Amino acid sequence: ATAEPQRRALLLSGAAVALAPARPSRASPATVSITSKELTPAGEAFSFEYPGTWITAYNRTPAPRALARNGETLALVGEFSSPERTLTASVRWEPSPPGFDVSLLRSGALGASEVAMQLTAAERDNVSMGKESATVDALGVPNATTGVLRFEVLAPTFRDDSSCLQYETFTEACRGTVLEESGGSYGCYGPRGDSLVVLQKRSIVVVLPAPTEGDLLVLKCSAPAGEWDRVEPSMRALAASFRLAPA
Repeated sequence: ATAEPQRRALLLSGAAVALAPARPSRASPATVSITSKELTPAGEAFSFEYPGTWITAYNRTPAPRALARNGETLALVGEFSSPERTLTASVRWEPSPPGFDVSLLRSGALGASEVAMQLTAAERDNVSMGKESATVDALGVPNATTGVLRFEVLAPTFRDDSSCLQYETFTEACRGTVLEESGGSYGCYGPRGDSLVVLQKRSIVVVLPAPTEGDLLVLKCSAPAGEWDRVEPSMRALAASFRLAPA
């Protein structure tokens, strides 16, 4: 006689569980804002917004300029699911190229194309001579030394508020060693002489005058060329959000 009420109670409890709505998973915010460590004693800092599904690899306090004469990567965020699909945004503090006038980033004395050519002269020279570059985060690794086989500057322009220069690049980078081949071309080879896959990257670069005289803050948003169509809107939004906040 007691078995029937118990059975009914179990059935009712099971129905309640089945009808209970599932708890929604906590969705990542659409974008996340990052603000750098203070760049100067006065408290100046840069900031930008990036997709909420990305992670912050680091956000560093700048080293004294005397210890970072070749520049340093201050912040790195990205999506690091696999080498073939790595998406990154990094900010470097860099000394301006020899002879470059930082005021050209805002004065309008030269066109955007001319300024971009001055800023990328070293990268283009490295390609023409088959040299390695240590300032291209082509693999998502800060300060990695990679051979750059191809470097093209695309769509240089000044931001509407004349606060900075923006341009795009297309690069072909080598994980291994760049060797000259017949006809003056260059190939990518591993330690045993095996031919390696060349990585193609698309990037948006934004250059701001740094708080210290003669230096630059350089944001680079990079993705594999094969992923560019999918991620281009978020990369453009990230680049547009890059700012240097006054103290």
